[in-house]
Amino acid sequence: MSSFSSKKSGYSIEFEQLKQLEKQLEELAGMNGLIEATENALKATDDYVTREVDKAVAGSKYNFNRTGTTKSSIDRDKKVEWDGTVATAKAGFSISKGGLPSIFLMYGTPHIRPDTNLKNAAKGQGIHRDKINKIQQEEFNKVIKKVMEK
Repeated sequence: MSSFSSKKSGYSIEFEQLKQLEKQLEELAGMNGLIEATENALKATDDYVTREVDKAVAGSKYNFNRTGTTKSSIDRDKKVEWDGTVATAKAGFSISKGGLPSIFLMYGTPHIRPDTNLKNAAKGQGIHRDKINKIQQEEFNKVIKKVMEK
């Protein structure tokens, strides 16, 4: 139901592809309901991605504990930013907080193989895509149900 996309800087839901859901939510709960559902969906996505990144880091063959900087750079900020009709929440690693090595770990170098589990977790790819779509749909449905019970 939701249109999930993994952006370079985080996860987003784009409403051009959700006109029908937007109309239903707006009719039921107004724009505030739509904003609430969107922000809840992105925060739930962030929670899921952060848990999966933590698991991938813990299970990685690479040593994240040497300095701890890369591990501590996992972005745990639950902030949702709006740009017109696109809402975005950052997830994965924060480059400014020491997460630069995560890029080399996820994509590999001439000397190390890519850590595909880490990449899939941070980017919401592979097995994670369907789970993220389900999480976002559930968050929208919760707001619709809450409004209909009033």
